[in-house]
Amino acid sequence: MLDAAKLGKYFEEINIKAIKTAFSAREKAVGKTVLIAGSLSHRFPIADGDEQSRPENKIDDLKFKLSCEELADYLTSNGCDLIILE
Repeated sequence: MLDAAKLGKYFEEINIKAIKTAFSAREKAVGKTVLIAGSLSHRFPIADGDEQSRPENKIDDLKFKLSCEELADYLTSNGCDLIILE
């Protein structure tokens, strides 16, 4: 999904920063049970220069499926407790 904005090469960097930020926030919630949720978006990709997603940027179903599987695996492998669909 990051490829449309020419950010695909930053997949791991972007996602690990988000996960680490969530872990940091959880550490500050002393005495509370906090789960870390990884997110899978159903939105169309946002192309470089666009301000929002557009239907013409749709990717094919197989690529979308593989992208979601890759991200879900990455999120769970790096400590997310659950996956949400946005």
